[in-house]
Amino acid sequence: MLDGRKKEKRTDRTGEMTLLGSWGINRCGLCASGLTVSRTAGAYVCNLRRSVGDVGKHVLRIGMEHADRVVAERVWARLGGLDASNPDDVEWLSVAAERFAVQGADPEAAVESAEQEARLEHVQQSIVELNEDRDAYVGPTARKAFRETMVTYAAHEERCSRRIEELRASATSSARLPVDEWMEAGDGNPFDPEGLWARWDVADRRSFLALFVDRVTVSPAASKQGSAAERAEERVQIVRARRPEVTDGNQVTV
Repeated sequence: MLDGRKKEKRTDRTGEMTLLGSWGINRCGLCASGLTVSRTAGAYVCNLRRSVGDVGKHVLRIGMEHADRVVAERVWARLGGLDASNPDDVEWLSVAAERFAVQGADPEAAVESAEQEARLEHVQQSIVELNEDRDAYVGPTARKAFRETMVTYAAHEERCSRRIEELRASATSSARLPVDEWMEAGDGNPFDPEGLWARWDVADRRSFLALFVDRVTVSPAASKQGSAAERAEERVQIVRARRPEVTDGNQVTV
């Protein structure tokens, strides 16, 4: 189903490609940094060697096999339980359809769309950080500089959002998200040895997850009770795909 679509080629430091490594989706729940890949430990890892701000130094890791399984199973389960009367499900599917269209769009358009999304995320984070520091701008000159910077950021945010909408609208007009085909392929179990997930390579799996997921956050284990696989269920949170917007800090999980 994903044959011929734009595939994610970024590899890990070892030159290999893992499901959640090295494409910015997998984040540490303590410091929000991207998790790196440790092949020797078979894990995704965050190793913050010194304190940064309020975040103390730490080592956080989770087994790749467990994290991959949790993310894949949750996305497929959510996809299989879609409710056409649920506005959240309809919106989620709509966003995925737009991304599916962009994946199969003209390569230059796909690259531009990815660049615009990265720019938008950066300027939105800059807006949040600047707003948090607004009390430090004391005096008329500083306040004037603060207002001017905010206006510049807002204008840049609007330009990026508008261009992203244009690119998606152009691509979506000729594409359809093949959910029924995905769910009905084989015996309907994507994890069966002959199922879709088993047949797809890592690039195809990444392309699929990129349609439905914006971020995976891994938190520290609350305790050592249970198996590593059981603890992974509690540690992994998924931020569902959504259109770029100024966030209020709330995350919607699958």
